[in-house]
Amino acid sequence: MIVLSAGLVSLIPFSFCEWENPDLVPMPETSYGTVVPLPRLVEYYEETLPSDVPNISVTARRYGEGWAVDYPLPYDGLAAASEEKAEADRQFSWFNNLANNYYSLPQLDDRCVYDIENKKRASDITIAFEKQPDGVVTIIDHAVTWKMLVQPMNDVTEEARRIANEELRENHTHIFRTGSNVLTFELWEYFGLHAMSDPPILRGLQIQCAFDGAPVEYYILLYYGPSYLEDYYPEVVGYLTPLES
Repeated sequence: MIVLSAGLVSLIPFSFCEWENPDLVPMPETSYGTVVPLPRLVEYYEETLPSDVPNISVTARRYGEGWAVDYPLPYDGLAAASEEKAEADRQFSWFNNLANNYYSLPQLDDRCVYDIENKKRASDITIAFEKQPDGVVTIIDHAVTWKMLVQPMNDVTEEARRIANEELRENHTHIFRTGSNVLTFELWEYFGLHAMSDPPILRGLQIQCAFDGAPVEYYILLYYGPSYLEDYYPEVVGYLTPLES
């Protein structure tokens, strides 16, 4: 199911607090990895961004009872025509770089939480581009599993890749028609979540767009918690190289 959405979704007015000092942004508690302040993490990934990929800014707003907090989120990116992008497509490794620091990501909520528990409003994601993208912005939603992070995908057959890509196109693709350089959307429920015996702790958004005819991709990693990959798959520890704070 490909979903067409408006390019700019206005936020419903809501009483919220914003942290004046970025160092005060709450961090998740973890006994596994190094927790790095989000502004530092954003800076780190922007420093490693390819020169032909324009900067963006990504903000997640999480809601509670009478409050909301804005979190800057790190992102990664590649030029669509690059060899690195072709390799990432082959290995399904779009989010591996970000996953090294998933311990530092804030816990977010999708629409499922609001619909089922009726306790929290789903988190909002805002992406601000340096300039308005050409045409549409396509977002492909991925469940990021430990297998994607630690297992080489060289032995995946072409038929398996075709089936996986078809599933992504049909059920996990959202298309936004942009009317400005800012895109805001409520985080939707991952398709098929209730049928999954092992719901993902991490979710990845693969964002496809173009500027002046040059296609690029951005990658955002989302953390749902409250557990960590290592709680179930201790072997993942040796594959992650978190940034030191």
